[in-house]
Amino acid sequence: MLKTLAGLAAGGVSVYALSRFYIRFAFSPPSIPTSCQSAGVHFLTRNGTTEKSMTTSKDDELFNDLCDCMAASFAGTKDKDPEMFMDWALGLRLADRTMHLELRKCWVTYMMKFCALTAIQKGNGGVLYCRTKDGTIGAASVIRVEDGQNQNWFQTIMDGILKSTIIFPMLGLPPWMVEGEMNKSPGFNTRLDVGSGMLKEFHHKWAPGRHVYTHIQATHPDYQGHGFCSKIMNITVAIAEELGVDNYLETGGERNQTVYSRYGFEITEE
Repeated sequence: MLKTLAGLAAGGVSVYALSRFYIRFAFSPPSIPTSCQSAGVHFLTRNGTTEKSMTTSKDDELFNDLCDCMAASFAGTKDKDPEMFMDWALGLRLADRTMHLELRKCWVTYMMKFCALTAIQKGNGGVLYCRTKDGTIGAASVIRVEDGQNQNWFQTIMDGILKSTIIFPMLGLPPWMVEGEMNKSPGFNTRLDVGSGMLKEFHHKWAPGRHVYTHIQATHPDYQGHGFCSKIMNITVAIAEELGVDNYLETGGERNQTVYSRYGFEITEE
């Protein structure tokens, strides 16, 4: 029995080491073009942040602040609506933002951390962000450089290993799946799977080649209309132009469609 456990442990270590080796040498994060580095947009990747005033020891604090900003945007507030699909994903039980705002933010924060951490740990992306005049995070965006044409079975397996050996151990179980949790909701997980499956179909269909993928774009509700989204989108477009590839994202609502059309995006499917 002890030999079996030792073998399993050794196998786990070997798989973990293989996944770390794979992501270290298979991917390198994009960078902000030199001509755009004075635009007030910073970039957090596995190499740290481009923000010169930040030290490496504060990367974890910065990561949490970025995810809090994105969660505030996607979860909504008592006065401002969330991203249009979030009420559907969270379900009727959490529809009342007056009563359940903190729980909504808790669940959505985990989602933001999962998306951001995956991009950072895999090494093909990171989080672009802007600060307000008082130093808080005004807006943040998770981007990745992807290539659907070169996604083979080995990469798919490695992506699964990355999530199981690095991402989930770092984040723990989602709060809506914790055993004994009073607010446990397997239905939320099911809706996430259905929604992400639909988006993956769009993604593979319309962006099969190499491209920059905006996975999350969020402006804190307190700072909407301050031009932060514009700054980040200009940098995102500049990164894609420097790489010689297209941009791709999913969004909902006529307002968002109008905003993104200013940066050259065209609707391919609804």
